[in-house]
Amino acid sequence: MLRNKGNRIFVALLWSDPVAKSSAAGPSKRGAGSFFDDKTTQQFLTVNRLSLLLRSHEKRAEGYSEEHRSAKNKLLAATIFSASNYPRGAGEPSGNKAAVVVLSAPAPGQTLASTLSNSGGWRKPYDDDLYASPTMSDEMRDKFNEAEHMSQRTVSARIRALSKLKELTYCARPKLLAYWQRLDTEGGGLINKSHWPRGMRFCVIPDDDFPWEWLAPYMLKLHDPFDVTQFNYAVYLARYENSLSRKLAERWHCGAMTAIAPGISTKIEALKAWAKIDRNGDGRLCYQELRPLLQTSATVKDKLADADRIYSVMAMMDKDRSGYVDRDEFVQSVLSSVERESILETAERDGCDESSKALSRSKLAWSEMSQWTEEEAAQVWSATQGAIRALAGTSGCASSVFEVLDGDGDGIIDHSEFVEGLRQLLRGSPLLKTIGHWEPLLWRVVDEDGSGFVSPEELNLAFSVREVLTI
Repeated sequence: MLRNKGNRIFVALLWSDPVAKSSAAGPSKRGAGSFFDDKTTQQFLTVNRLSLLLRSHEKRAEGYSEEHRSAKNKLLAATIFSASNYPRGAGEPSGNKAAVVVLSAPAPGQTLASTLSNSGGWRKPYDDDLYASPTMSDEMRDKFNEAEHMSQRTVSARIRALSKLKELTYCARPKLLAYWQRLDTEGGGLINKSHWPRGMRFCVIPDDDFPWEWLAPYMLKLHDPFDVTQFNYAVYLARYENSLSRKLAERWHCGAMTAIAPGISTKIEALKAWAKIDRNGDGRLCYQELRPLLQTSATVKDKLADADRIYSVMAMMDKDRSGYVDRDEFVQSVLSSVERESILETAERDGCDESSKALSRSKLAWSEMSQWTEEEAAQVWSATQGAIRALAGTSGCASSVFEVLDGDGDGIIDHSEFVEGLRQLLRGSPLLKTIGHWEPLLWRVVDEDGSGFVSPEELNLAFSVREVLTI
């Protein structure tokens, strides 16, 4: 329910559609607004002292269409679809074309003429699936809705809502960091608390009526309880974690450090590398400065996954949670990467020794991932983040994923169920074209104990978002 009357009127107008015949007028079939004919358009223009109604929010195959003209052939209403160039499958199998429309009159007071321009070349990136994003299958979405209905008996609505908002916040971390950094003029990592609901409204749920201000006491637990006016945005974003993504980030972190500062083994060499990277000499690197240094060269061009990777590497380097990486943090990260590679080399060399048996599951998983190529790591990362984003878009919580994927209800997920679940979670993603290459790698790190099956605990760790509070 929209609380603001003006917003209710706007939504009604937004979903009102033109029709050619008066007999077709009436309530819209799209859930809000009404169908309106040329007479209604003429009355609307006259009352509001307008000459032309340009509308959007209704898909047009060519991106543009003329709706109503007067008895003297004057253009009264036209549709320019603002979200044109939909890819295939987004609403209709063929998508729709992008269009540029130029409305002009030969002289003041004369009838407007329209010139429509579109090009098949504009659609090529969409037809090639370069901008395709995962869309969970309807079958899996129905299963999640059913699981959500069952969970309502044991989990309160408030807990479910907050869990969903945490998932959405996790997916928006890179965008939120960039948004709040622009407001952090002093670079101290602290900004006014009033910027929290504004950032969440801009980056997470862009709805003026969504009650972010009301949610602040539940979601924005202040780092300093004595300062009720500011919050540390880096600390806030670091609260939301995914276990599998963190392991993947650790693996990619070493590769990223090697790419930024290759061939470094000593502190002096790391300091020299920092001097070259910190070009403006301010002693720190922000997200925007790190982004070009960490841009992936993998063949999968997933902008969201790239942003997640860059954020995750920066978060691991930012030990003091300031929102920036300073010189000491950079040097420590580089040297830690070198040390970790040395530990792994020792573990691999002494693979049959008792020391290797004492490695934790986490280290074993990291050892497995260290053998992947950069392209393989990028694909597994993109698949993991894509699955989390798909789950965040459902009404159910990620904790229900096991129930949904366990097709035969035997309490474990075998390899075939896992593969089928990924196909339904990542429907529409170009990653599915190479699923046979990266999926076995993902399976091995999800199946931590190597049993050949995935338990509820293992799957929950792989795809759920948890909140980690620091004291």
